Amino acid sequence: FKEEKPKTQEPKVKKLKVRKLKVKRPIAEEPKKEKPKPKVPKEKKILGIFKRTSKEERKKRKERERRELEEQGPVRYTRSTWLAIILLFLAIFLDIIGVWISDISLIVISIFLFAVGIPLFVLEYMKMDKSEKRSIKRSGLLLLRDVFIALVVVGIILGSIVGYSQVWPPMVVIESDSMQHSSAESYIGTIDTGDLVLVKRAPTKNDITTYVEGRATGYKTYGDYGDVIVFRREGNLEATPIIHRAMVYLVWNTTTNASFDIPALDDLEYNLDWGFGALGVPGKTSPYNLTGIVWITNVGYSGTNVSVPIALFVQNMKIKGTQSNIYLTAGDHNLGARSSTLDPWTVEQDLIVGVARGELPWFGLIKLTLSPESGGCAHGWGDECAPKNSWDSLLISLVFIIVIPFLLDFIIGSLLEHRAKKKRAEEIKKQKTKDLKPKQYKKMKIKGKQN
Repeated sequence: FKEEKPKTQEPKVKKLKVRKLKVKRPIAEEPKKEKPKPKVPKEKKILGIFKRTSKEERKKRKERERRELEEQGPVRYTRSTWLAIILLFLAIFLDIIGVWISDISLIVISIFLFAVGIPLFVLEYMKMDKSEKRSIKRSGLLLLRDVFIALVVVGIILGSIVGYSQVWPPMVVIESDSMQHSSAESYIGTIDTGDLVLVKRAPTKNDITTYVEGRATGYKTYGDYGDVIVFRREGNLEATPIIHRAMVYLVWNTTTNASFDIPALDDLEYNLDWGFGALGVPGKTSPYNLTGIVWITNVGYSGTNVSVPIALFVQNMKIKGTQSNIYLTAGDHNLGARSSTLDPWTVEQDLIVGVARGELPWFGLIKLTLSPESGGCAHGWGDECAPKNSWDSLLISLVFIIVIPFLLDFIIGSLLEHRAKKKRAEEIKKQKTKDLKPKQYKKMKIKGKQN
């Protein structure tokens, strides 16, 4: 300030102007608003058991599992692991066959295989490292899923077969060669030793067509006319049922009470297809009130002439004191290679278990080999009681049953792995093209066209 000379008046004091400094006070920061999280769809329960997730979650889970599998790579199992898996497969297969044909020996063998295969698999599993265990756990879960589906399918098929058959067991094993059409070779479409044959219930005569009736109409099963029936012999109901062809149906003549009728012979040509009395000698032409011998020509695959002793069956009826209609039966091989007569026994309707419908060739040889019966077939693998080509076919079938699941699993796994690699390569290529500038991408396109 400049000092002035004092005046007479009171000096005026000049007020200093003080600048007010504006101080910026810290302003309280407003809380940041968090972005609302995307709404994740809640898992919906179906029937209170299964959970249904969204498509995005399923896609992410599959992608994560795929990458984990790619990182792990294929797991190489040891020989012992493969042996344990094969034993378990065989155990399951024999168990199903044993239940199907009601054979306790096959079920016992399957239990033994389970007892060997499960501990062996557990020991091998304990030796594996974490990645192998993780992979085998996943494979095991997938295998259990596949086995469960297979068992459900087998259960549905078996239930359908039992529903169609209406007898238990629905299948029988052929233990002898009495129905074969050759002594040295088996054929698909005929009944041979070791075949599994499906049986359907036949409670009435309308369910059965005899050889004579089939010859008149052209109806054939298992390589010859008429139906093949499964029956029990009178007086020996606990024995193994017999499977032979129903040849003739004798109807008791209620008028005379001392003879039989064969109405089906009316549809065949007399003195050419059948006759009465001596062969080739003209006799009675009516197939009713028969008491002597009836002959039928050109029967079976060998064309044998068969005689039917009606008088003997009439006498047996008088001895038993019964009056009923009866079937006469014969084995195809018995007529073709051993005899020209029918079976010595007669079969009434209530003794019939059912009619043969369809077959599963060769697989019954497993049961015959594992539980042979005295006087039956077979006492060891390759027994001559069954044709050689049946044993060969069974061996090939078993190899296919064991190998095909692993082969399919390998092929499908390889295809899926190749597909995953291809998809991964395409994703990498797309990512590279996104990183390039548009001009560079255009240049690459032009160069590609020029090349």
